[in-house]
Amino acid sequence: STQSTWESQKRLRTFVGGPTPEHGWPVFQWSHDEAYMAKIADDNIYIFETATMKMVQPDVKKQTTLYLPRVRAFAWSPSANILSYWVPESGDQPAQVSLVELVRNKDGSVDFKQVTQKNLFRVVDIRMHWQSDGDFLCVKVDRYSKGSKTKEKVTSFELFRMRAKQIAVDVVELTEEVIAFAWEPHGLRFAVIHGDNPSRYSVSFYSMSDIKSGEVKCLKVLPKKQANHLFWSPKGTHIILAGLMKSFNGILEFWNVNQMELTGGGEHFMCSDIEWDPSGRFMASSVSYYRHQMENGYTIWSFQGKQLLSLSRDRFLQFSWRPRPPSLLSEKRLTAISRSLASRAAKYQKEEKELEKMEAESVNRIKREKVAEFQAFISKRKLELTSATKQRRQSRRNCDYNSEDDQFRIVDDFVEEVLSVTEVEL
Repeated sequence: STQSTWESQKRLRTFVGGPTPEHGWPVFQWSHDEAYMAKIADDNIYIFETATMKMVQPDVKKQTTLYLPRVRAFAWSPSANILSYWVPESGDQPAQVSLVELVRNKDGSVDFKQVTQKNLFRVVDIRMHWQSDGDFLCVKVDRYSKGSKTKEKVTSFELFRMRAKQIAVDVVELTEEVIAFAWEPHGLRFAVIHGDNPSRYSVSFYSMSDIKSGEVKCLKVLPKKQANHLFWSPKGTHIILAGLMKSFNGILEFWNVNQMELTGGGEHFMCSDIEWDPSGRFMASSVSYYRHQMENGYTIWSFQGKQLLSLSRDRFLQFSWRPRPPSLLSEKRLTAISRSLASRAAKYQKEEKELEKMEAESVNRIKREKVAEFQAFISKRKLELTSATKQRRQSRRNCDYNSEDDQFRIVDDFVEEVLSVTEVEL
């Protein structure tokens, strides 16, 4: 198979080879500024400049960019041309997680600068997770516990603080199996699903405290959750704990992590995919025909977990939101708005309370007016009754009768009549 790179309907280059069992889609990964694209194959990481489609070769004698025997995986930083990769153990050599930066020289050539490196032992597998701003890198390490004869596995998170001077590394260790991990976009927090019983997974929330330094703190542990996927809102704060596929039947829980409260939820039977709206205000859950041939369609939810719309579509395949255009406000202005949210919120809450007070006063005034109107009606009717009673007394020659029934006397007369007589012999 082959892959081609295009620009405005113009083919730039065709690459031979496709995904392999060890390295699936996407074959190529792009750097944050799209200046480079890279792929991994045959113990090599090949990096190409997108402007020329030429391979970056620090050593022109070698037909590769980075020759790394047994290299398993790599990942680009979302904010810099920094590449993280890992190599498994071999004999007495430990596994290594390395970070290298691509530095462009004045003559246009590219060199590699070693940023940091960490050795790891008894490694079974490694997964790398970059935070959206590139402030942190989480290296999830599955390894055998030290001194265990049964080869019990434990998981540790090697958390690299990329903004610190010496790139400090914090470690969080879990003895249970880790099901899912996810960073909060543009934030300091991350969430982990872990446990050994699928019906009783736990969801833990951690905070890095600060970009450059601080202690990794466990904020909250939610026990007994039927979830196997985590979906943070693009704006942070809100997260969905989702139990996807048949084993969980599409159970969804919407959480506000700031308040650590459940805001809503529901069930989308056989749900296979979750897509947040770029604004973080809405979410779409769907059942794709690729995964299931029944119950195909999608449901729209609010960020608080309220179901807004549900549609069924035969052979429904995929749901995708329209990309949100960049903000017209500068980063400085957005930061100022974010910092003033607390004062603005207090101001709006005060205005809302004043409006509620005015509405309550208006309702009470209307009630008082209706009560006064009713009392005036009663007073008027009492006056009319008094006048009518006086006129009736005068017409009755001043007899003090309150009712016309008092002028009559009822007499009951009983009359007996023999209709027939019959004689019977004894």
